[in-house]
Order: sequence, then structure tokens, then C-alpha cells
Amino acid sequence: MLRTEERGYIEIAGGKGFLKTYKGGAYCFMGLLPPEGVSTEEYLQKILLDKKTLYDAVRNMDMAPELQVEFPEFKAEYGADMVETVRALGVEKSFGAQAEYGKMITADSERIAVDQIEHRAMIEVDQSGTKAAAATAITATEAAMVIDEPEIIKICLDRPFVYGIIDMKSRVPIFLGVQNTME
Repeated sequence: MLRTEERGYIEIAGGKGFLKTYKGGAYCFMGLLPPEGVSTEEYLQKILLDKKTLYDAVRNMDMAPELQVEFPEFKAEYGADMVETVRALGVEKSFGAQAEYGKMITADSERIAVDQIEHRAMIEVDQSGTKAAAATAITATEAAMVIDEPEIIKICLDRPFVYGIIDMKSRVPIFLGVQNTME
């Protein structure tokens, strides 16, 4: 387990967590422990349903007098075909025979349509810091047409938790995930 003292304490939707600022201050690591009895998936869904919840919690974080944090070193990888996700968001003009690309492609003989959107992401957190990367490949083919008294707060991510990397300027997560196994 990595042990550190931090100051950025946050509470979101009944869970508690911390922000650990990276060198330079532009980004921070976020660790969130869901309330007891709530799965990481349920908790993440609850946070993401109200887009302002996470933003407001980061913006209004409390500066704890002393925050003792423990969290495991971990590595996680994710990959998925995002076509159905993108379609569920209402994007339809990129797929199949009805694909439209306006002024990008004008000749009917050059018509293309997206048929695959592959997304891959990885994060590794250890004593030397955090490494994270994400890449998306789109394949197209030709288409037929407040704390009152100072106290020590302890957060130990010793059960499944939610993590993220937050852009501190916009207060928006640029990376979110769940860690369900404690190895």
C-alpha cells in the first residue's frame, strides 16, 4: 500500500475520497471509496448521472488539516468497440450507406462509412507516480452509398474504489475507472 498525507478531501454521493496533486498542479489523482454496500459500478453510475456532482465536489473540496491516505499500487486496462455507445449518443450519420461527411468527401465514388471504433485505455499507479494512456481508432470502409474542528481523516482504499485523473483548471475528469480487485 502507498501511504501519503494529503489536504484535498472530498465527499461525493455518500462516498469519501481524496485528491493528490501531481507536480505542477495542473492535474491530480482522485481516489473515491463508495459508501459501504454500494458497488463501484453503482457508485460511478450515480456520480456520472448528475454531471455537476463530481465537478462541484472537486471545486468545493475541503482542505483537511491532516488527511492520511492509503491506496494500493495497481494497473488496469480497458478495451471496447464503441460503435453502439456512439450510436446511443445519437450519432448516426457516420455509419452505413447513409453516412454523410459534408464537404470532406464530395464524390460519390469516394463515399466511406465508419464500421468500427476501437477504444483502449490503461493506467498504472505505483510509488513512482501515475502513467495513463488512451487511444481510439476509427475504421472506415467504402460505403455503398466544511469541518468544524480539526481532525485526522483517514481514507484507506482497501476495498473496491473509483479512481480518476482530474484536470484542475476545468475541474473535469480526463480519466475515470474502477478498481475491483485488491492484489
